[in-house]
Amino acid sequence: MIDPEILLENPLHGNNTEHYPPPAPGVKLSAVLILLRHRKDVWEVFFTRRSEQLADHRGQIAFPGGRAEPGDSGPLQTALREACEEVGIAPGAVQPAGILDPVDTSTGFRVWPVVGVLRLSANPRPSSPEVAEVFWIPLDWLAAEGRWEWRMVSAGENHNSEREDASHLIASEAPPAHPPPGQAKQSPVFDGNGEMAPTPEPALSGAKEPPAMPFSFSPRPDGERKTIFFQPYHGRILWGATAMITIQLLDRLRTGGSG
Repeated sequence: MIDPEILLENPLHGNNTEHYPPPAPGVKLSAVLILLRHRKDVWEVFFTRRSEQLADHRGQIAFPGGRAEPGDSGPLQTALREACEEVGIAPGAVQPAGILDPVDTSTGFRVWPVVGVLRLSANPRPSSPEVAEVFWIPLDWLAAEGRWEWRMVSAGENHNSEREDASHLIASEAPPAHPPPGQAKQSPVFDGNGEMAPTPEPALSGAKEPPAMPFSFSPRPDGERKTIFFQPYHGRILWGATAMITIQLLDRLRTGGSG
Protein backbone atom coordinates (compact mmCIF):
# COMPACT_ATOMS: atom_id res chain seq x y z
CA MET A 1 0.00 0.00 0.00
CA ILE A 2 1.29 3.45 -0.95
CA ASP A 3 0.81 6.07 1.75
CA PRO A 4 0.97 9.74 0.62
CA GLU A 5 1.38 10.85 4.24
CA ILE A 6 5.09 10.32 3.62
CA LEU A 7 5.01 13.39 1.38
CA LEU A 8 3.89 15.54 4.29
CA GLU A 9 6.64 14.15 6.51
CA ASN A 10 9.25 14.31 3.72
CA PRO A 11 7.99 16.74 1.05
CA LEU A 12 9.08 16.28 -2.54
CA HIS A 13 12.39 18.02 -2.97
CA GLY A 14 14.64 19.06 -5.81
CA ASN A 15 12.15 21.51 -7.33
CA ASN A 16 10.70 24.81 -6.15
CA THR A 17 6.94 25.33 -6.35
CA GLU A 18 7.19 29.06 -5.76
CA HIS A 19 9.00 30.19 -8.91
CA TYR A 20 9.14 29.12 -12.54
CA PRO A 21 12.63 28.60 -13.95
CA PRO A 22 13.43 30.61 -17.08
CA PRO A 23 11.63 28.85 -19.97
CA ALA A 24 13.33 27.76 -23.17
CA PRO A 25 12.36 29.73 -26.29
CA GLY A 26 8.89 28.81 -27.49
CA VAL A 27 7.95 26.87 -24.33
CA LYS A 28 4.63 27.81 -22.69
CA LEU A 29 4.60 27.42 -18.90
CA SER A 30 1.70 25.67 -17.20
CA ALA A 31 0.90 23.73 -14.03
CA VAL A 32 -1.56 21.13 -12.82
CA LEU A 33 -2.71 20.15 -9.33
CA ILE A 34 -2.43 16.50 -8.34
CA LEU A 35 -4.94 16.55 -5.50
CA LEU A 36 -5.00 13.66 -3.01
CA ARG A 37 -7.50 12.94 -0.26
CA HIS A 38 -7.84 10.30 2.47
CA ARG A 39 -11.44 9.10 2.67
CA LYS A 40 -12.74 6.01 4.48
CA ASP A 41 -9.18 4.67 4.86
CA VAL A 42 -8.60 4.97 1.10
CA TRP A 43 -6.28 7.44 -0.64
CA GLU A 44 -7.72 8.84 -3.87
CA VAL A 45 -6.50 11.02 -6.75
CA PHE A 46 -8.66 13.74 -8.27
CA PHE A 47 -9.38 14.22 -12.00
CA THR A 48 -11.76 16.27 -14.13
CA ARG A 49 -13.43 15.57 -17.49
CA ARG A 50 -13.25 18.30 -20.08
CA SER A 51 -16.48 19.54 -21.58
CA GLU A 52 -17.81 18.10 -24.83
CA GLN A 53 -18.45 21.71 -25.89
CA LEU A 54 -14.76 22.49 -26.27
CA ALA A 55 -13.37 22.74 -29.78
CA ASP A 56 -10.22 20.80 -28.87
CA HIS A 57 -9.71 17.66 -26.78
CA ARG A 58 -13.38 17.40 -25.89
CA GLY A 59 -14.34 14.91 -23.22
CA GLN A 60 -10.80 14.09 -22.19
CA ILE A 61 -9.92 13.57 -18.54
CA ALA A 62 -7.42 15.90 -16.91
CA PHE A 63 -5.84 17.13 -13.75
CA PRO A 64 -7.15 20.61 -12.90
CA GLY A 65 -4.68 23.14 -14.21
CA GLY A 66 -3.75 25.38 -17.08
CA ARG A 67 -1.44 27.95 -18.55
CA ALA A 68 0.51 30.31 -16.33
CA GLU A 69 -0.79 33.88 -16.29
CA PRO A 70 1.46 36.95 -16.11
CA GLY A 71 0.77 37.44 -12.40
CA ASP A 72 1.67 33.85 -11.42
CA SER A 73 4.97 33.64 -9.60
CA GLY A 74 5.34 29.89 -9.93
CA PRO A 75 3.68 26.48 -10.44
CA LEU A 76 2.00 26.44 -7.02
CA GLN A 77 0.15 29.69 -7.66
CA THR A 78 -0.89 28.59 -11.16
CA ALA A 79 -2.12 25.17 -10.01
CA LEU A 80 -4.09 26.50 -7.02
CA ARG A 81 -5.61 29.34 -9.04
CA GLU A 82 -6.71 27.03 -11.85
CA ALA A 83 -8.13 24.45 -9.42
CA CYS A 84 -10.16 27.17 -7.71
CA GLU A 85 -11.48 28.45 -11.04
CA GLU A 86 -12.27 25.03 -12.51
CA VAL A 87 -13.66 23.06 -9.57
CA GLY A 88 -14.06 25.55 -6.70
CA ILE A 89 -11.27 24.24 -4.45
CA ALA A 90 -10.12 27.07 -2.19
CA PRO A 91 -6.31 27.36 -2.05
CA GLY A 92 -6.46 27.24 1.73
CA ALA A 93 -8.02 23.77 1.62
CA VAL A 94 -4.91 22.29 -0.02
CA GLN A 95 -1.72 21.41 1.85
CA PRO A 96 1.13 21.59 -0.70
CA ALA A 97 3.40 18.53 -0.68
CA GLY A 98 5.89 19.52 -3.36
CA ILE A 99 6.34 19.29 -7.10
CA LEU A 100 7.22 16.62 -9.66
CA ASP A 101 9.46 16.94 -12.69
CA PRO A 102 7.91 18.79 -15.65
CA VAL A 103 6.45 17.06 -18.69
CA ASP A 104 6.68 18.63 -22.14
CA THR A 105 3.59 18.14 -24.31
CA SER A 106 3.36 17.90 -28.08
CA THR A 107 1.50 21.24 -28.08
CA GLY A 108 4.47 23.17 -26.68
CA PHE A 109 3.51 23.32 -23.00
CA ARG A 110 5.87 22.51 -20.15
CA VAL A 111 3.60 21.12 -17.43
CA TRP A 112 4.71 21.43 -13.80
CA PRO A 113 2.76 18.93 -11.60
CA VAL A 114 2.13 20.28 -8.09
CA VAL A 115 1.11 17.71 -5.47
CA GLY A 116 -1.31 18.68 -2.71
CA VAL A 117 -3.42 17.00 -0.05
CA LEU A 118 -7.02 18.06 0.59
CA ARG A 119 -7.05 18.85 4.29
CA LEU A 120 -10.29 20.79 4.78
CA SER A 121 -13.82 19.64 4.08
CA ALA A 122 -14.48 20.45 0.45
CA ASN A 123 -16.78 19.26 -2.30
CA PRO A 124 -15.06 19.90 -5.63
CA ARG A 125 -17.51 20.34 -8.48
CA PRO A 126 -17.38 21.83 -11.97
CA SER A 127 -17.35 25.62 -11.66
CA SER A 128 -16.10 26.42 -15.16
CA PRO A 129 -17.75 25.75 -18.54
CA GLU A 130 -14.64 23.83 -19.60
CA VAL A 131 -15.20 21.15 -16.91
CA ALA A 132 -18.02 18.63 -17.35
CA GLU A 133 -17.55 16.45 -14.27
CA VAL A 134 -15.08 15.38 -11.59
CA PHE A 135 -13.81 11.99 -10.38
CA TRP A 136 -11.70 10.39 -7.67
CA ILE A 137 -9.62 7.27 -8.45
CA PRO A 138 -8.27 5.03 -5.67
CA LEU A 139 -4.50 5.38 -5.49
CA ASP A 140 -4.01 1.67 -4.85
CA TRP A 141 -5.90 0.88 -8.07
CA LEU A 142 -3.51 3.05 -10.04
CA ALA A 143 -0.51 1.46 -8.31
CA ALA A 144 -1.55 -2.17 -8.88
CA GLU A 145 0.72 -4.39 -10.98
CA GLY A 146 0.00 -4.44 -14.71
CA ARG A 147 -2.07 -1.26 -14.85
CA TRP A 148 -0.22 0.44 -17.71
CA GLU A 149 1.80 -0.06 -20.87
CA TRP A 150 3.56 1.90 -23.60
CA ARG A 151 1.73 2.44 -26.92
CA MET A 152 2.31 4.36 -30.13
CA VAL A 153 -0.39 6.86 -31.11
CA SER A 154 -0.91 8.99 -34.19
CA ALA A 155 -1.57 12.72 -34.23
CA GLY A 156 -5.21 13.52 -33.50
CA GLU A 157 -6.07 10.19 -31.86
CA ASN A 158 -8.38 10.37 -28.84
CA HIS A 159 -8.50 7.33 -26.58
CA ASN A 160 -10.54 8.83 -23.78
CA SER A 161 -13.43 6.36 -24.13
CA GLU A 162 -15.08 3.86 -26.44
CA ARG A 163 -16.86 6.81 -28.05
CA GLU A 164 -13.48 7.80 -29.50
CA ASP A 165 -12.92 4.50 -31.37
CA ALA A 166 -11.07 2.76 -28.56
CA SER A 167 -13.26 -0.37 -28.60
CA HIS A 168 -10.14 -2.55 -28.70
CA LEU A 169 -9.22 -1.23 -25.26
CA ILE A 170 -12.45 -1.22 -23.28
CA ALA A 171 -15.87 -2.86 -23.06
CA SER A 172 -18.92 -1.07 -24.41
CA GLU A 173 -21.02 0.97 -22.02
CA ALA A 174 -23.27 4.01 -22.19
CA PRO A 175 -21.33 7.27 -22.63
CA PRO A 176 -21.41 9.88 -19.84
CA ALA A 177 -24.03 12.59 -20.07
CA HIS A 178 -22.99 15.75 -21.89
CA PRO A 179 -22.49 18.91 -19.83
CA PRO A 180 -24.63 22.01 -20.37
CA PRO A 181 -23.46 24.27 -23.19
CA GLY A 182 -21.29 27.26 -22.37
CA GLN A 183 -18.42 29.34 -23.57
CA ALA A 184 -15.18 27.83 -22.26
CA LYS A 185 -11.69 29.23 -22.19
CA GLN A 186 -8.94 27.33 -23.95
CA SER A 187 -6.11 25.89 -21.88
CA PRO A 188 -3.39 23.26 -22.28
CA VAL A 189 -4.61 19.69 -22.24
CA PHE A 190 -3.40 17.05 -19.83
CA ASP A 191 -5.05 13.81 -21.05
CA GLY A 192 -6.12 11.34 -18.38
CA ASN A 193 -8.80 9.26 -16.71
CA GLY A 194 -10.79 8.92 -13.49
CA GLU A 195 -13.88 7.47 -11.85
CA MET A 196 -14.92 5.60 -8.70
CA ALA A 197 -15.32 1.88 -7.86
CA PRO A 198 -12.97 -0.22 -9.98
CA THR A 199 -14.11 -3.36 -11.78
CA PRO A 200 -11.90 -6.36 -12.53
CA GLU A 201 -9.91 -5.99 -15.77
CA PRO A 202 -7.23 -8.13 -17.42
CA ALA A 203 -3.69 -6.92 -16.82
CA LEU A 204 -2.02 -5.05 -19.64
CA SER A 205 1.12 -6.32 -21.28
CA GLY A 206 4.08 -4.37 -22.58
CA ALA A 207 7.27 -2.70 -21.46
CA LYS A 208 7.21 -1.40 -17.90
CA GLU A 209 10.27 0.80 -17.78
CA PRO A 210 9.35 4.02 -15.93
CA PRO A 211 9.71 7.10 -18.14
CA ALA A 212 12.81 9.23 -17.77
CA MET A 213 12.08 12.77 -16.59
CA PRO A 214 11.63 15.37 -17.84
CA PHE A 215 9.70 13.60 -20.58
CA SER A 216 8.71 15.03 -23.95
CA PHE A 217 5.73 14.02 -26.07
CA SER A 218 7.27 15.38 -29.28
CA PRO A 219 6.09 13.25 -32.24
CA ARG A 220 8.34 11.38 -34.64
CA PRO A 221 8.65 12.56 -38.25
CA ASP A 222 5.80 10.20 -39.24
CA GLY A 223 3.51 11.90 -36.70
CA GLU A 224 3.45 9.01 -34.22
CA ARG A 225 4.53 9.39 -30.61
CA LYS A 226 5.11 7.02 -27.70
CA THR A 227 2.90 7.40 -24.68
CA ILE A 228 1.49 5.51 -21.70
CA PHE A 229 -1.97 3.96 -21.44
CA PHE A 230 -3.50 2.77 -18.19
CA GLN A 231 -5.92 -0.12 -18.00
CA PRO A 232 -9.50 1.10 -18.65
CA TYR A 233 -11.36 2.24 -15.56
CA HIS A 234 -15.13 2.33 -15.93
CA GLY A 235 -14.97 3.18 -19.62
CA ARG A 236 -12.34 5.88 -19.36
CA ILE A 237 -8.68 5.62 -20.20
CA LEU A 238 -5.87 7.39 -18.40
CA TRP A 239 -3.25 8.15 -21.05
CA GLY A 240 -0.84 10.75 -22.34
CA ALA A 241 0.62 13.47 -20.16
CA THR A 242 -1.59 12.75 -17.16
CA ALA A 243 -0.68 9.06 -17.29
CA MET A 244 2.99 10.03 -17.39
CA ILE A 245 2.56 12.36 -14.42
CA THR A 246 0.65 9.67 -12.50
CA ILE A 247 3.46 7.15 -13.06
CA GLN A 248 5.94 9.71 -11.75
CA LEU A 249 3.79 10.32 -8.66
CA LEU A 250 3.60 6.59 -7.92
CA ASP A 251 7.36 6.26 -8.34
CA ARG A 252 8.01 9.14 -5.93
CA LEU A 253 5.66 7.64 -3.36
CA ARG A 254 7.39 4.28 -3.60
CA THR A 255 10.77 5.91 -3.02
CA GLY A 256 9.64 8.01 -0.08
CA GLY A 257 9.44 11.29 -2.01
CA SER A 258 12.97 11.27 -3.37
CA GLY A 259 13.46 11.77 -7.08
